[in-house]
Amino acid sequence: MSQETKPTPKKTYSSSKRDNEVILKIANSFIKIGESYEIVPKRDVSAPDGMQQRGTTKFLHEGNKESRSVYFDENRRAYDTGFYRQSMCHSNMLNEDVAYIEQYIKYVKEPYEKAFKVDTDETNFEFWDSYRYEIRTNKSFKTSDPKDLFDLFHALTQARVCEANEKDSILQKANYNIRNLEVEKSLEDERLEDKFDATNHFLTLLTTDKEKLYAILEWIQMSDVRNSEDKVIKSTFLRAFDHPTTGYDFARRFLEGLEMYGTDSGKKQMEYFIMCQKLILKNKIEKKQGTFYYDGMLLGNTVKEISLKALSNNEISDLLIKAFKSHIK
Repeated sequence: MSQETKPTPKKTYSSSKRDNEVILKIANSFIKIGESYEIVPKRDVSAPDGMQQRGTTKFLHEGNKESRSVYFDENRRAYDTGFYRQSMCHSNMLNEDVAYIEQYIKYVKEPYEKAFKVDTDETNFEFWDSYRYEIRTNKSFKTSDPKDLFDLFHALTQARVCEANEKDSILQKANYNIRNLEVEKSLEDERLEDKFDATNHFLTLLTTDKEKLYAILEWIQMSDVRNSEDKVIKSTFLRAFDHPTTGYDFARRFLEGLEMYGTDSGKKQMEYFIMCQKLILKNKIEKKQGTFYYDGMLLGNTVKEISLKALSNNEISDLLIKAFKSHIK
């Protein structure tokens, strides 16, 4: 786990209690005690196409479980428990993370020893020779349970599971990813709420302000809306939510477009965008080698770039308005 490849976490947490919460950095994962975590398949870009589409590996099926032990360090004649600074799994630990080891002892080691009346010293061969933890798809760990937290700790430090976006070269060798079930549930609730809000706003605009709706739909690149019947637009819009990977993104972009249209600059940019699109369809704006031109004048590389430039560049905005009036209206 080389120091050079350690990713920078999005948040910096203290290893001490804060508002009755304890968050430990274990390997490169931030584990909040009291929350539940689940093992999920790890995407394998070398897997057959069917597996890649499902974002998984040969370890997808729940029956493919592994029983793992903790590594024995022959050099130290001790088990790699992770409860000591000398533990092999901490050999490249960042200096700023060393303080976590005391927290591992307090929140992982000692509760487990108390619950099961065992000694987990790194040289207690009788315990570690027989200790095993299970790894399989969909297995969950309730970190409020001493055994689950103990097992999850070793699955992470022994590089059997890792984050989906893990950059560390050693941790990347894990066959599985880990996810926080509470975070996933919160994210899923948020996505469902966005879809609900987007649907309500869409249906309202469809009957009250079609010009605004058309502008937003064109901005998010929903094609040929002005020439389509309401029922076609409605079914296309609602079906877009059903897509397993892009459905949420579509709802989010619609809501962002709705918010954008609510500002003077956002509405104006959308108007310039629509002008550009129509001029392109009329072959009045030409694209040469990835760049758009009007009558020899360079406008930009994308339609959205042109529309943004038009907000602050009077030459471009005047040109678009004049061209639109001449060729479209």
